[in-house]
Amino acid sequence: MTSTTDWHFEANEFLRNLIIQCDETDELCTVNVSIYDTAWVSMVSKTIDGKTEWLFPQSFQLILDSQSSDGGWEVDKSPVDAIVTTLACVLALKRHQSTVPVYEGSEDDINYRIDIAVKFLNSKLDSWDVSTTERIAFELIIPSLLKLLEIEYGIIFRFRDYNILVAIHHKKMAMIDNSMIYKFQSTCHYTLEAFIGRIDFNRLRNLKHKGSFMSSPASTAAYLMNVSSWDEEAEQFLRYVLVHCKRYGNGGVSIICPTTAFEFSWSIVNLFENGFEMEKLDKCCLDRIKDILKRILTAQNGLVGFAEGVLPDADGTAKTLAALYYLGDQFSVEPLIKKFEIKTHFLCYEHERNPSISANSNILITLLHASMPERYTSQIVKALTFLCDTWWTSKGMLADKWHQSWIYPAMLMSQGLTRLLYLHHEDVCFSSLSDDLIRNKVHIILLQLMVRLLQSQSNVTGCWGMNGSREETSYAIIALANLASLPFAELLRTQIDVAVARGQAYLSSTTSSNLLETEQKERLWISKTVYGVGSVHQSYILAALQTSALRYSFNSEKKSCLPVISVEKSGDSKPILLKLNYFFPS
Repeated sequence: MTSTTDWHFEANEFLRNLIIQCDETDELCTVNVSIYDTAWVSMVSKTIDGKTEWLFPQSFQLILDSQSSDGGWEVDKSPVDAIVTTLACVLALKRHQSTVPVYEGSEDDINYRIDIAVKFLNSKLDSWDVSTTERIAFELIIPSLLKLLEIEYGIIFRFRDYNILVAIHHKKMAMIDNSMIYKFQSTCHYTLEAFIGRIDFNRLRNLKHKGSFMSSPASTAAYLMNVSSWDEEAEQFLRYVLVHCKRYGNGGVSIICPTTAFEFSWSIVNLFENGFEMEKLDKCCLDRIKDILKRILTAQNGLVGFAEGVLPDADGTAKTLAALYYLGDQFSVEPLIKKFEIKTHFLCYEHERNPSISANSNILITLLHASMPERYTSQIVKALTFLCDTWWTSKGMLADKWHQSWIYPAMLMSQGLTRLLYLHHEDVCFSSLSDDLIRNKVHIILLQLMVRLLQSQSNVTGCWGMNGSREETSYAIIALANLASLPFAELLRTQIDVAVARGQAYLSSTTSSNLLETEQKERLWISKTVYGVGSVHQSYILAALQTSALRYSFNSEKKSCLPVISVEKSGDSKPILLKLNYFFPS
């Protein structure tokens, strides 16, 4: 199977759009508006000539305009997204209640809005399963919002899993010491709104970068609301984000801004991993992106967050190293290993509550692209073992802390494990990589990935994922294109070719004319709430349209060392059983 259309023209248009979107400081953000963060920004007030005024009334107006008829906000998202956003919006409504005449409508209207929002929250909270929730710092943010509403306004919420939430909250708080707040940048600075009433915000001024705390509008707004002397730089950051997000509607802000390293590195890797050729892409754009990524990586001593000056993470560092590799510059992976390797896997951030499948997959992929990957056998085997063990206990429906879709980590595992198998097959000497791990886990996982991806495609439209998601469909196509290279996939090659062709036809028929647009259903990335990234979204679509099967060419003389699939069928009503059979040369 090969792609019948060349998408280099569209890829160049996409790259030029990315560069156009950059501001004068080479920063980029195509993240959609977050009502949660907008609510916090709407609560910032400033005293000017002795008179206190709301600094961003347009943000509060957006909150009013966005409330649903049943009282909540983000009601079409998961329960936790609706809960945390509605709690923040209720707090904003209560804070603004005394200044209602400034806005259209009456005080009765505001009271009604609060009443129906509280009813909405009571219903959602009662059915919320706290133990299965995966959102950044929800165990810090939601208890803080509940406490603020109770102490300041007497609005009390008690619900089925309240005690579970409190227990998780106390456990997390016990892990946080003063040095993480006051001495150096940490993940705590991404959620300063969760520490209102607990910390001295005046001691944080020197931990900002370009006016923000971890590029978070909500966190920076919380700081401005609680610092004793006004911080002009923080105000300018919020205004900067409002300007960046104006294309989505006046008054809204994104959940993070900027996201330069994240957007450039993911976009470049997606294009180059899936058949786009450097000589056919816009050299000026590629050189500009390479220079920006090199500057960010060098400034932080070989580590990268989602933008310059932001706390580094393993996921972003691995992806940036991979992007620079494709752009012709190979940087050392040693800082990544030194910072994030622990006994059983790689951390994404220090002090994280649970490990990330996607981060460990991206690290594995990056290590396998090193100039001499065998030098990192210990780390490769560690990441591989973690991923295999996670799959073995997940019943095949992977749940990643950074992403809503199981297909995203499935795609990354397909890419990483297929490349590992190829290098192993080509006699790259991974000394501590056991044949038992390859035979009893890697081969089986790859076969299961193949089958589950084929089975989960829509018979009607050819798409994958929730509500016809183009991004999830792209993940599945990219995964299958990698898996199709495996010699033991030959029996399923026809099915894979048909599935990929149907998926690509779906993408071709539905792709937006706006290269940086994301719809509600494409908000798949997990932070405090879910969000979408226009550039990354479009890069996955382009990658899936361009990609072709047979990504790797396995040496035919060595195929006897690999399993083949056989089919067993017992009776017309019985399911087909796929078996991996091993044939060893005599």
